[in-house]
Amino acid sequence: MKLQKQLQTRICWVAALAFLALVAVSDAQACATCFGATDSPLGRGLNWGIAALLVVVNSVIGGICCFFYFIARRASRIAAEEAHLAVGSASKSI
Repeated sequence: MKLQKQLQTRICWVAALAFLALVAVSDAQACATCFGATDSPLGRGLNWGIAALLVVVNSVIGGICCFFYFIARRASRIAAEEAHLAVGSASKSI
């Protein structure tokens, strides 16, 4: 119980210090690009970088989704073919 109380006290102190660090420092309020002019070459470069990362991440996620869609369609097609073969072999044995 004493250990739990010490842990809670430490967590409260860390949270309070983090809050004070964010409130007290004006530089922590925004990044340098957002804090400055958005029309600057740095701002335009940052926007292009964000766009490039969005394209890459969405392409990878799209590729993964397409792969699993392909696997699901292939599995259902194979299952349908096996069911068709099972029905055909059952009717021949009768």
